[in-house]
Formats: sequence, C-alpha cells, structure tokens
Amino acid sequence: MADANARPPARFTVSVEAPQEVFAGADVALRIQATSQDGADFSKLRIAIRNQQGADIARASLTGLNQKQSAPLEMPVTAPREPGTHAYTAVLVTPQPDDSERQETAAEFSFRTIEHPIILNVWDVPPAIEAGKTFTFKLGVRCVAGCRLAGHAVSVVDEHGRQAAAAGLGDDVWPGTSALYFATLAATAPAAPGTYRWEVRSPASGMLPPHGAARLELALRAVSAPEHEITVQAIDRDKQLPLKGARVVIHPYRAITDEKGEARIRVPGGEYNVLVSASKYVAAGRLETVAADIVTRVELEHEPDLSNMD
Repeated sequence: MADANARPPARFTVSVEAPQEVFAGADVALRIQATSQDGADFSKLRIAIRNQQGADIARASLTGLNQKQSAPLEMPVTAPREPGTHAYTAVLVTPQPDDSERQETAAEFSFRTIEHPIILNVWDVPPAIEAGKTFTFKLGVRCVAGCRLAGHAVSVVDEHGRQAAAAGLGDDVWPGTSALYFATLAATAPAAPGTYRWEVRSPASGMLPPHGAARLELALRAVSAPEHEITVQAIDRDKQLPLKGARVVIHPYRAITDEKGEARIRVPGGEYNVLVSASKYVAAGRLETVAADIVTRVELEHEPDLSNMD
C-alpha cells in the first residue's frame, strides 16, 4: 500500500543561457538553472553537459535546499576549435546508491563558433622615402582572442598587386602589449616620386583555431632625391632660448629639435612651408624657397594663460 504521506516525484525543468556566437576554441560561460514544481534538494542533483556524440564535456553540482528553483550556476566549457554550429544537451541527473544516475530532465542548446578576427598595425613608416630606395617599417598582427601568432606569415603588395615585402612574425610581442606580434619588413620605394597605395595582408590560417584574413592600406610618399639641407632653429621668443623637442614639419618631412633647438632636414629644391610647434607654445611657421643649404629661425610664443581671464 502506498504511503499516504509520500510526496509525488518532483518534476524538473532545466534552462540554459548560452551565447549565440563565440570564437572557436574560446571558453564559454553557460548560465544554468533548474526548477521543480514541488520544491527539491538541488544539492543532490548534478548537471552534465554532453556533446553531439553524447560524451560528457563538463559536470557541476547545483545548490538549493527544498526550493523550487536552484541557485544560478555559471558553468564554463571550451568551445570546439572548428568553426560551425555545435549542439549540446544539459542533462539533470540524480546520483543513485549503486553509483548509477537517474536522468530527471534535459535541455538542448547550441552556439556557433567563428574564426578569430585579425587586427593589423603598421608603424615607423618614413613620412617621405627617396624614390627607388629601400626603407624599413614595423608590421604588427593581433588576434582579438589573444592567440599566439609567432611564425604567422604576412606580406605587403605594391600598387600593381606585386609582392613588395614578406616576413614571418617573431616569437616576441611588442613591449607593453599582451598579444601584438610583429616583424620588421624591408621594401623598395617606387621609382618615381608620388603618393602610392600599398596593401598589408595577413592570410587566413587553416590551423585551429582558425583565423580570418585581414588587409590594411599602407600609404607611401616617394620623393625626389634630397639636394639641400634646411636647418630649423626653434626659439622661445620671450627668453630667446632654444626649444628642445619642438616638432618640425616641412611636408612631407618631419623632425624633432635637439638640445640646441635645431632640426636638420634634407629636401629637394623647391618652396616649403616650415611649421614648428611645441607643447604650451603657439605654433609658428614661415615660407622658404630652398635652392641651397639654408638656416631658418622660427620664434614661438607661449600660449596665453586663460585662467586669469574674466
């Protein structure tokens, strides 16, 4: 005879919150919660996450005593390294005295894994390169998921689509970064003066986890061979003292003044606007016609103190 005081078996449901899309091979946080219509001791229940082949890939215990809802459970799993849609099942089980398990309920869920995007950076490109001459620059590659990219191939193609430079990324990352791998590349500037559009390329990687292809435009300015030298003297107008570290722009050339407040720039003959700027000073400039080596003096005034103005 059945016990009149016995409670009927609790009826369970389980819910799973999972991201719709994740990077291949990344860690995924699942949010799982179980409910019971009659209240249950959830601490005696377990959650098993099973893949499409029915194999357990993760397990965890629930919490909550004589409640209708378990405490939310953050459960980490590792996404497959292959891109695509992957189906899973969250199974709520009760361990039995004979070490077997009784399945209470299950919930299916899925998410899609995608290839890792790549971000490209280029720096130390000379602002002006003598036509036909070799120059060097830095090329950096970063996976948004922070993957190790040592040995990954990168290349640069010129305005005609021909390879102008290629290299493999080094083992080290750029100082101050956690995942910016870099290489120093050497290329030959176009033979004729002008502005050119090259392209940096990082091909898609077939290794797992997969990485997508990336491209970045590289603007180059090829100039005629320098013929003359302009010596720019940056001076504090009030104190009549040289300004160290002032920025000098003689487009497309740039330089920084030394301890004597001087910057020397070699340029082809022609007319140039010499612009000098420095922190806490008003930028100043002058127009120069260069047909020989020249020295030009640019005096800078301090920025006005606006704090005392009404």
